[in-house]
Amino acid sequence: MSAKQKHFAKDSHTLVYEARQMVGGLSAMAGAGEGTVETLTAEQLFFLFQTLGEKLDASLVSLEVH
Repeated sequence: MSAKQKHFAKDSHTLVYEARQMVGGLSAMAGAGEGTVETLTAEQLFFLFQTLGEKLDASLVSLEVH
């Protein structure tokens, strides 16, 4: 089962909650220090934002169906 299929297997509430948790984690990291956030690489951010987008896309599709 691909990552995208796993997202579609979850309900929209869970997907939005998980996306919110990811955004909250990034916010906490950014707020914990001053200047740049050096603990994340560009590649890690790419995959993090890609996953966020997939979760939100899947939840939008789920909401449109219902």
